[in-house]
Amino acid sequence: MSVLLKRASTPSKPNLAKGKLDTSGAWPLQRRDLMQRSEAVLFHRFSEALPDHVILAQVAMQSFLKVRQGERQAQAWQWKFDKKYVDFVICDQNFAIIAVVELDGASHRDEKQAERDRDKSRALSAAGIRLVRLEPERLPSGQAIRELLGITVTNLS
Repeated sequence: MSVLLKRASTPSKPNLAKGKLDTSGAWPLQRRDLMQRSEAVLFHRFSEALPDHVILAQVAMQSFLKVRQGERQAQAWQWKFDKKYVDFVICDQNFAIIAVVELDGASHRDEKQAERDRDKSRALSAAGIRLVRLEPERLPSGQAIRELLGITVTNLS
């Protein structure tokens, strides 16, 4: 006996040209959590460990990266990171970036995600931005965070 398996067809992307989406009725949207539990725990650890620093979460890379002026394929390079986000950006009080922190869970073991992670690493490296990767199962303590980032804090209560 043989069984023929057919891959379920993926619905085509809807045409969202003006006038194609009826927005006159109730919108089918609902709230979702901004962070996963491990991200929220890490955010609070950052806040406690680095009281004189600004901790930004879920930041679009296009808000702190740009293609060098005069680059021939500037738009193509921009698209390479246009829709990518980082988990955390650690800044000093003047919003100068100290480091970007990525929390790499199980999904980061997938080959497609691993490729996106490599692109993200290369983009940050090219811009001279330090990248720190952490695992949700092994979140650092406050002291370990300061050591990892090379930050000395003198006014801890």
